[in-house]
Amino acid sequence: MLSPSQSIQYQKESVERALTCANCGKKLHVLEVHVCERCIYECLNMVEHNEKYKQHRRIKK
Repeated sequence: MLSPSQSIQYQKESVERALTCANCGKKLHVLEVHVCERCIYECLNMVEHNEKYKQHRRIKK
């Protein structure tokens, strides 16, 4: 079981993790959740690129 000081430290670290981008580790804006805006755009661009690639492959067959 954690001591009171360990419990407080754990809570602080938990809040810190919750306010950090899961992808790049950057501090999140108050309105961001889990992933920062830049990482979201990178992910969406990858998805869009992959979809275009899949469509291109279907057309060539």
